[in-house]
Amino acid sequence: MMLCMIRDCFGFGPRMGYLLDEHGNRSNLCFARRGNSSTAANRVHLDLHQLQRPSMRKGSGEGMNNATAAEEKEEETQPLQLHAEALAPLGVQNMVAATYEDLAAFQYPGADASGELMRSLVAWQKLMAAWGVTHFSGKSATFRLRECLQGKLGTYKRPPVHAQMIDNYKQALPVLARLGLTKHLRNATTR
Repeated sequence: MMLCMIRDCFGFGPRMGYLLDEHGNRSNLCFARRGNSSTAANRVHLDLHQLQRPSMRKGSGEGMNNATAAEEKEEETQPLQLHAEALAPLGVQNMVAATYEDLAAFQYPGADASGELMRSLVAWQKLMAAWGVTHFSGKSATFRLRECLQGKLGTYKRPPVHAQMIDNYKQALPVLARLGLTKHLRNATTR
């Protein structure tokens, strides 16, 4: 998400880095870059000094976080609880968190063999159950969900690894590790 915010010049993104053009120069394409299939035109340069500022860590209200595992789990559930409380008067009762990465993983080539299809099936089943869709619960739920997803299985190009997307990737790794963000990086082994 942070890289998209940087590339789109959205929210706190411009404070975290900037978009590069095909020649490695700073670009101001922002949202106009969407639809450009060139990976080179979608690379970012991270501002490592800004990433390390205390205001971008835990307690700042927005930005990056340098939390322990317990604090991180609490921070992941807090927005869900806030949304649940806000939606409760409207009758929404079963809030669940599902990431785009889990829901869409089945679309990548080789998803069945890599286990990504199963990851998507579990995420979709959890989401459908929360929505009260009973057709996707019980013993045959995985089979029915698989039938629904089958037509799009392996049809979406896998996103590039982050080393290809971040201009100063090697320099950024230690900073991202200190911030607890390396678990979100795509690399050759997590593809």
